[in-house]
Amino acid sequence: MRTKEDGSAVRPATVNTYIAAVKSFLGFAHRVGFTRFNAGPLIKLKKAPRQIAQRILSEIQTALLIRAAKTDRDRLMFDLAYFGGLRVSELVSLTWGQVIRRDSGEAQLSIVGKGSKSREVLIPAVIAARLFAGRNNAPASAPVLPSVRRPGSALTERAVNFIVKEAAERAGVNPAASIHWLRHAHASHAIDNGAPITLVSATLGHADLKTTSVYAHARPGESSGRYLKTKF
Repeated sequence: MRTKEDGSAVRPATVNTYIAAVKSFLGFAHRVGFTRFNAGPLIKLKKAPRQIAQRILSEIQTALLIRAAKTDRDRLMFDLAYFGGLRVSELVSLTWGQVIRRDSGEAQLSIVGKGSKSREVLIPAVIAARLFAGRNNAPASAPVLPSVRRPGSALTERAVNFIVKEAAERAGVNPAASIHWLRHAHASHAIDNGAPITLVSATLGHADLKTTSVYAHARPGESSGRYLKTKF
């Protein structure tokens, strides 16, 4: 589980996913009477190191990435991912029936996230204007981000991240960037600019405030190290 076929190491978070699956299987085997006892609780998951700081683009890098979008659809996709803090699965499954026009000019997105949990997300008016302008006569069931190669169908998650990596190369930002990096950027930038962490947590759809709090520490604006003498 810790080594790929090519001999390279598997990421700690992926290893934990594998181990969790084994624990679940052992628990199931015991519940149905296949084993006399459940060995699952004896297996402990190791805390995987967080690498969020390395995955957060600065505001300038984010702007460069968004501007590097090739088409209007791709630019809209980047904007929705960043300003809405959406996951890639939420982006590709978004339909016009989930979009509501607000009197303020903003767009309200009714998002169904992990665990089928629903949340409402507001998109700024300047982004919403381009969003609604591109709908034309699309029905409520139509995807907001349609595939060019398969008219009427939504983009796939794989296609989305391919588009991001191409844009990252043109923009000169980290080539490892994915659409999820824009979600990370949303959280970090919003907190840096004074947004309440509870609001950021609700917008992102985090089940636990602790999940959101890591963004406050990923790119600290202050550190006690600044108060130490650098010359001795």
